[in-house]
Amino acid sequence: MSKLLGILFLVIVVIAGIGFARGWFAVSRNRDDATNRVDVNLSVDSDKIREDKDAAKREAKEFTEETAETFRGVGNAVDDAGKDEAPSR
Repeated sequence: MSKLLGILFLVIVVIAGIGFARGWFAVSRNRDDATNRVDVNLSVDSDKIREDKDAAKREAKEFTEETAETFRGVGNAVDDAGKDEAPSR
């Protein structure tokens, strides 16, 4: 159980780190000197998250299409090479 909690904590830390680096999350604070009170605010930029998600989908799709085309070309080259050879009996 402690391993699972450790992994979950690690996943949360990684997501938070990526989120702060990508600008998904922001922390701000306001200090009231009269009452010596500090308010800490966490902001989430859902539009930025959505933009990054859509960009990642586009890039993954392009990568998949390019990879599939490469393998189609390799497959065609193998087929063509096999046609040039005489059948062995």
